[in-house]
Amino acid sequence: MPGLKYSGDIAAGVFRIRGNIWKHIASTNAAQMANTEQSIGDLKRETEQETHDYEGSITQGEDRANFGRLRPLLERYYQAGKACFREPRIENTEAYQKYMAEADPAYEALSAHLLVMMKWNSQYGSKAAAAAQGTVESARTLTWMMMGLVLCWEEASRMS
Repeated sequence: MPGLKYSGDIAAGVFRIRGNIWKHIASTNAAQMANTEQSIGDLKRETEQETHDYEGSITQGEDRANFGRLRPLLERYYQAGKACFREPRIENTEAYQKYMAEADPAYEALSAHLLVMMKWNSQYGSKAAAAAQGTVESARTLTWMMMGLVLCWEEASRMS
C-alpha cells in the first residue's frame, strides 16, 4: 500500500514545513531565520521526492485524479508560506496576519485533501487485501479438490 505511506509522509512533511514557517514568523534572529528557511527548503525537497514516488505508484484512476489535485494545493501553500517570510526588522504581527489570511487557508485545504487521499488509499488497501484473501481461499479449496481427485484416481487405478 505505497499510496498510504506516501500520502502520510507528504502530510507529515507539510506539517513540519508549517511548524518551520511559524518558527520563522516568531523569530527575531536573522541567522535563525536563515536556518529555518534552509530547513523549509530541505523539507520541500523531501516532500517533492515523496510526491514523485507517490505518482510512480499510482495504478487506479481515482487515485490519479486525487493526486492531480495535490500538486496545485502544495504549490499554493508553499507560495503562501514563503510570502510570510520576513526580515528581522519587520514586525512579526504583520507576518502572522499574512499567514492567517493566506497561508493558513491554503494549509487547511491541502491538509483536508491529504486526508481524502489517505482515506482513499486505506479503503483501497482494505479492498485489495480482501480480494487477496479471497484468492487465497479459492486456491486452497482448489488444491484440496485436486488432492481429492488424485487420491480417487489412484484408488480407482489400484482397483482395476
